[in-house]
Amino acid sequence: MSERDSSYVPLGSGCIALGCGAAWIASDYPYGSVTAMGPGFIPTVVAGLLILLGVITLILGGRDVEPVPSNDGAPAASPWTVLRAMVCVLGAIVLFAVAIKPLGLGVTLFLVVIVAGLAPPDARPLPLAGLAALLSAAACVLFVVLLGLQIDILPRWR
Repeated sequence: MSERDSSYVPLGSGCIALGCGAAWIASDYPYGSVTAMGPGFIPTVVAGLLILLGVITLILGGRDVEPVPSNDGAPAASPWTVLRAMVCVLGAIVLFAVAIKPLGLGVTLFLVVIVAGLAPPDARPLPLAGLAALLSAAACVLFVVLLGLQIDILPRWR
């Protein structure tokens, strides 16, 4: 008799807990309606989706994923590689929060993509810079030009 794979329990439980916490926080804001959304509408919908994904993860328990073939003795990712990825991704999030106001959307997104893109050890700087420039320009067009958000694209020199 084989044991049930329980490696997905922390992920599913964490999604449910995070979704419940977000829904609880968003419950203090007015929801509005689908045509006139209030500040609590989108966070509540996202929290509900997070809870749903957590439940699906717990129910499926990894059965939706093909088994990973053995890697023929190749070493698994080192702890330093995992730490580097975590630091780069979290650093990119913190960088966005800190730099968006003084540096503007264009420069901040360029830097965020560069920092997050350095997470894998085999990151190549030139394609990463091209991707950062493309994503930064696309986000500026989308958010500032098309949606009309009042965000500076470049830094203000005062």
